[in-house]
Amino acid sequence: SLNGKKIGAINALSVLDTGWCSFGKPMRLTCVVCKGEGKIIDIQKESNLSGSIHKKSINIIKGLISNLINPYEKLPVDFHLSFEQTYGIIDGDSASVAEVLCILSALSKKGIKQNIAVTGSINQFGEIQPIGGVNEKIEGFFNVCKLRKEKNIGVLIPESNLNELILNYEVEEAIKNKEYSSFNSLEKEFESFINEISTEYTEELTNSLQKLKDLKLSFLDSSISEVEKLINEKKFSAAREAINDIYKKNNDIIVEKKKSNIKEKISKAVNFKSENDSVFDIFFGDYENDND
Repeated sequence: SLNGKKIGAINALSVLDTGWCSFGKPMRLTCVVCKGEGKIIDIQKESNLSGSIHKKSINIIKGLISNLINPYEKLPVDFHLSFEQTYGIIDGDSASVAEVLCILSALSKKGIKQNIAVTGSINQFGEIQPIGGVNEKIEGFFNVCKLRKEKNIGVLIPESNLNELILNYEVEEAIKNKEYSSFNSLEKEFESFINEISTEYTEELTNSLQKLKDLKLSFLDSSISEVEKLINEKKFSAAREAINDIYKKNNDIIVEKKKSNIKEKISKAVNFKSENDSVFDIFFGDYENDND
């Protein structure tokens, strides 16, 4: 797919080597998130289709994901990672950036642009590392897109591979005509994606916290302050768990308070009607006759 955005799906790139020649090939990488224990379930490995280097890269990704989200607690989900319609042995670590992005997309429910392919290695600190076969990968993706008559496409590569680019004339012309882009800012795009996810989590948790504040229950003040501290420290998993704990421990009180607030709003609406019949009828004229 090369259109729009999709959650948990990304275009990765590989190199096929016949011994006499090598060429690039796009690969569809997908990830789904299920309840679990923080494991990355590599379907290639489970099917005995993963080489030793790729197995190591998956273990590196485990460390990175834990460090990004919450290094001191086990994640309550498993990540099922698969290279779709690939039935040979996969090896190497050049798809590790794509795998991380795919995992984070599936976890955060944030879509990834499908007109972009990604290649690059990553370490446990989130640092982008160079890869091999960069020219073959760019040209391979271009050739597939040309067959499908797709334009406005591109490839993200590590900056450290920039000086290795020796692309054929057709690809260079497509880049000049802005039909095809070979981006060198994988580092910036990766950081931007992480920041976007972080911002969305912050907004979601802040909104959840504001709903608790709006209840104006003074005995929750200390708990709310603790959650605010966790959010500021970007410990999103711990903050979400703390909010859930507040609701679990104080569910009856919170429900009663919400009911009280609703009754208060209804009371104000009734008073508003009695004092402003003509205005009320303009907006809610048929409401009293509505069985719903």
